[in-house]
Amino acid sequence: MRGYSVLFSTVQHLASRLSAALADLSVDKVIKPLVDADLVMLDELGFTPLGKTVADYIFRIVSERYERGSIIITSNKSFQAWGEMFVDPILATAVLDRLVHHAHIVPIIGASYRTREQKTKTGTPAKIAKSA
Repeated sequence: MRGYSVLFSTVQHLASRLSAALADLSVDKVIKPLVDADLVMLDELGFTPLGKTVADYIFRIVSERYERGSIIITSNKSFQAWGEMFVDPILATAVLDRLVHHAHIVPIIGASYRTREQKTKTGTPAKIAKSA
């Protein structure tokens, strides 16, 4: 509404789009809007493992946006776990270095809003089934 371009994607959806783009050689068509937007939001980093190729492209997006555009990343992993997530600790360090340089980091501790909402509705916390 204010003229800013904003793109949102889960990391899983971005990974799927990148995989398809690799198959038909159109990766730059996927990457360019993510580099050029005023704000990019990548949600759920760490919920599923990143392959080396996707990790490299996330680095490319973060690197090309560095000091040019805002980026919001949500993750359920601590910074210490990003080395495993990105397959390569050096790549994870490079991504984090660029992200935290001018960042506002908002740690969220406690129950998710979904489990809090369930507790509000029923008066009891939501039960999570464990798999065998």
